[in-house]
Amino acid sequence: MSKNASHKKNVRTPRGHGFRRGKAVIIISVAILCVVCTSLVAQQTISRRKNKSDPGVVSVMSVSGTPAKEYVYAGSRLIATDEPTSVNGDNAQFISMSYDEPCSNVGPPGGWTPVYTGSFGLLNTDYRVRVTMKNIGTTTWSTSTYYLGSQNPTNNQNWGAGKNRIPLPLTVQPNDPPVTFEFSVKRPPEGGVNSFNFQWQMVKGPVSSGVFFGEKTTNVTIPSGTWQCLSSSPNFASFVSQSVPSLMIAGQSYPVSVTMQNAGTSTWTAATNYKLGSQLPQDNVLFGTNRVAVTSSVSPGTNAAFSFTAVAPAATGLYNFQWMMVQDGGAGFFGYTTPSTGITVTSRAGLGYLDYNLDGKTDLANWRPSTKQWLIDTNLNGSADFTYTFGNSSADIPVPGDYNGDGKADLATIKTSSMTWYFDFDRNGTADQTVTFGSSGDVPTPHDYDGNKQTDIAVFRPSTGQWLIDTDRNGVTDLIVTFGQTGDIPVPADFDGDGKADLAVFRPSTGQWLIDTNRDGIADITVTLGQNGDIPIVGDYNGDGRADLAVFRPASGQWLIDTDRDGTADITITYGQSGDIPTPGDYNGDNITDLAVFRSSTNKWLVDTNRDGVSEYTITFGASGDIPLRQNGWILKAMGILPQ
Repeated sequence: MSKNASHKKNVRTPRGHGFRRGKAVIIISVAILCVVCTSLVAQQTISRRKNKSDPGVVSVMSVSGTPAKEYVYAGSRLIATDEPTSVNGDNAQFISMSYDEPCSNVGPPGGWTPVYTGSFGLLNTDYRVRVTMKNIGTTTWSTSTYYLGSQNPTNNQNWGAGKNRIPLPLTVQPNDPPVTFEFSVKRPPEGGVNSFNFQWQMVKGPVSSGVFFGEKTTNVTIPSGTWQCLSSSPNFASFVSQSVPSLMIAGQSYPVSVTMQNAGTSTWTAATNYKLGSQLPQDNVLFGTNRVAVTSSVSPGTNAAFSFTAVAPAATGLYNFQWMMVQDGGAGFFGYTTPSTGITVTSRAGLGYLDYNLDGKTDLANWRPSTKQWLIDTNLNGSADFTYTFGNSSADIPVPGDYNGDGKADLATIKTSSMTWYFDFDRNGTADQTVTFGSSGDVPTPHDYDGNKQTDIAVFRPSTGQWLIDTDRNGVTDLIVTFGQTGDIPVPADFDGDGKADLAVFRPSTGQWLIDTNRDGIADITVTLGQNGDIPIVGDYNGDGRADLAVFRPASGQWLIDTDRDGTADITITYGQSGDIPTPGDYNGDNITDLAVFRSSTNKWLVDTNRDGVSEYTITFGASGDIPLRQNGWILKAMGILPQ
């Protein structure tokens, strides 16, 4: 059968493109426009101007007001309406729009392809769609308020019940990597309609009161008529399942699995080069490989399970993880793709040292108790890129961390009188979750204790030496371990490189570090480094993926760092002075902890990225009374050792 015989497209061409029918359209357009102009005349100004650069466009009428609009005419015929894209700081840039074509004999070939006039050709078929937008405004898009909304007409449900609002998959801050909405649609029943429009736009708010903003997607007109899809294609594949973590640490390995069904008529074998191939972009090796071969013969109607190791990219950022069946040297790529999964890749320091914008670097951040404000400088230029108000009182202890696993530090505070934890995931100043955990006198020790890339609620109880850990933020203790004693300073960190925070204490009276890596209450590592009065400042100072022992000596400004845990300082540097607050972090994104201090007398941050005692950055950021935020700072604040 020829390609043209394999499918048929029935499209009814609208009649009436002649001049006489055009007159009717002109009269209707002008009549409608006059009604609009009359209703706006009291508050808006109308002007016309010639467009000399395009002789086909006779005039452009500008209507000033809120919002301003431009109506573009060819003769008397309205051919375009230009509306503002930015609304109250909300703005969006359209990046791309594609769909997954399951029918291999319909052009373009099967697989993800830009939406075009021949898309969605089968009735009663779910089509997966991807629309990608970028936040180019000044506001943060939260998952509870921002959506992708249907357009042309506004809020239509032509493509499925409830398809006038597509939920935002994750919180998106200004200039974050583009976000992709993936959802399914069905071709509308025709019912005598010649065509349907397929167009989308960002919107803030529900259908009843939503405000659209930003660039619209390209409008694609889908004519009437359907394709005929050959069901007996030799090579066809259906997606069954995919398991992959949504958050990875740069350079680390993760087990993933993909299952595809052989929906064609050919048997897949390794000898005939049937494999799983990477997509988005095609044949990429972002996660270490672009091919995974079938491990056994896969006959039609059965499943092929692929289990392999994905290695996270070395550079931090947001990556797409997607696969598709391929026969190398034969059919090429064919069938359905797996869903496009956004993988957030962050550095170790980004997870442990408060990365608020997902760029893999530690950000400057201050807590202003007098106003309960959070001021965050992501560019290290001394200007607050984000200012949020969140907290109950000046007595709160701020405990930022990545509690929801999106790779970004969340705003969080503890009301110490009741040990109530407040979390603001979308940074709108309202608590998204409230949990009571701990007792008065407990020291907050939040960290990722179970390795799921989310900060867990935890406290250390000095009176008993107990650690209480709540891994699912429901206020119930999931783990209780007695490790430490009164006077110990808790210093949880990943000392063995297994991706989980270990229980650890620094004992000032003896300068000892005691580390329990398997959380059984017994010290697996005991090392002496430091003396009474030293401040413990754990970090990965050599980039080997494990926390190192380190102390800051306030009296002399010395840093003593032991990278091999033998009790001898491998690095000794004088950086800082009496009164400085140590604020180590990965400020340049190289996965190595940098030396840094905050000088409250001048509100200066000093950062030494080369560990040579010389400042690469000297930044004035903050005001009198501000408290610098950094990993484990809340421990020292709760114990009265440092203000934060």
